Amino acid sequence: MPSPGDAEVAARAETLRRIRSAAADISERFEVQILGAVPAPADDRDAGGERLEYPVEVVDAVVEAMSEALRNVVRHAGPDVESAVIVQLAADALSMAVVDNGNGFDPDSVGPGRVGIAVSIRGRMSRLPGGHAQVNSRPRRGTTVEIGWERP
Repeated sequence: MPSPGDAEVAARAETLRRIRSAAADISERFEVQILGAVPAPADDRDAGGERLEYPVEVVDAVVEAMSEALRNVVRHAGPDVESAVIVQLAADALSMAVVDNGNGFDPDSVGPGRVGIAVSIRGRMSRLPGGHAQVNSRPRRGTTVEIGWERP
């Protein structure tokens, strides 16, 4: 039984399940790709045998930021857009990119009243120790939202 000081953790398999489930809840068309030589989903260790687990608060924040990025794809990228979530898991880091080939936009032109990127993606990740997010986009060139966490 964990002591009160222990943080709850999510193992690799649970983390991937949550990422895939959240993406599918928004749209079945989103492909989730896992980078690198990844063991079977039931195996929660990396290639070096190190256990892959992340604080639940990290998984929550990453999944919510990803979900907002995917909702933005649905709302703004255009009807024929192709999009993917590219995930990389390491012992001390969890990162992903939400990539689309849609309409794109000028991130500097987003007004202060638009809270999706500022609050739900960048803000959420910046409040997490070791968390970060970056949005790269250009009109007619698609968008990439990079979401990451490194163990402090």
